[in-house]
Amino acid sequence: MIKQLIPYAVATVLMTSPWIMRSGAAQTQQLPAPVTTEQLTETNKPRRLQLNLNITSPEDLKVVEGQQVKVGEILTDRTKERERLIQQRQQLEITLDRLSIAPPEINPPPPVPPMAQLPLANYSQELSSIALAENTLSTKQLAVKLQRQKVEQLQSLKVPLIVIEHERAVLAQKVQEQRRTELELEANKSKLKSSQSDRAYKEYLHSLEMSKRLIDRAKQVAEYEKQLLIRANQERQREYQKAAVLAQIQGIDNAISLISQVKSPYAGVVRKIRWLPGNDNLLAVQLVIVPEGQRPTANSALSGVEPRLPGDPDENSETTLPQQQLRLPGNPDENSDRAFTGVN
Repeated sequence: MIKQLIPYAVATVLMTSPWIMRSGAAQTQQLPAPVTTEQLTETNKPRRLQLNLNITSPEDLKVVEGQQVKVGEILTDRTKERERLIQQRQQLEITLDRLSIAPPEINPPPPVPPMAQLPLANYSQELSSIALAENTLSTKQLAVKLQRQKVEQLQSLKVPLIVIEHERAVLAQKVQEQRRTELELEANKSKLKSSQSDRAYKEYLHSLEMSKRLIDRAKQVAEYEKQLLIRANQERQREYQKAAVLAQIQGIDNAISLISQVKSPYAGVVRKIRWLPGNDNLLAVQLVIVPEGQRPTANSALSGVEPRLPGDPDENSETTLPQQQLRLPGNPDENSDRAFTGVN
């Protein structure tokens, strides 16, 4: 009776414990021993190296599938982007050099040139002529007065008419001389007035020229101060532009420093190149490099499937262990007539 119940008990245990069934199957099939890191690689190299990189154009990728690479060989280099940034930096350096040239200095206006002073007014000649003419006129007037008295006395003494006529002729001559002296005096006085007028005009011209020079000087000073304000404003703008250009150069230097060359850390073969969706106007590419010493098998190399080592998970299954078929007592075995040969 007990021998008849044993097969059913064993079947019940197998149905309720799949892990026991798998363990038993694994023990019966003798799975290979776990693969250690020392057995996979000889120098702690990875089995494969996967790199996810961003580039700006396909020309930045410097390798192709199947290419043998050395240690330190360039994989990607954003050459066009670096050259574009370098050209921008060179243009900015030219702009910075131009802004570094200081404008010419503004010279202050020259002082007002001194003017020659007018000579002192001198009317001595005119005054002397007037004084002489006045003295002469006084003498002439006295002579005319005396001659007129003489003629009057002769008329009262009843002298011959011819004498009176003669004295009258002398009187007329003296009157004419007095008249000439008076005219000469008036002429000398006119000369004095003319000299005084000329002097006044010269003094006016002198003061006018001095005023003109002072006005020109004031205009030059105002223009000089205006140019100083313009220069100060230009200097502030130039310093602001220099600061902006320096900031742009610093930004370009930072951008260039971020554009680094990606080099292969191991010698091996570029196994796969895969293009991925990019962002920010960049292209995303995935490189798979198989280092030396991690050669793919012949079948995988021909089929394009990457080699898997024992113990690696399969991409299409959840486990790498072979699935076991559950057999109940009484089911025929493929290699034997009974399912459990060890049960009597």
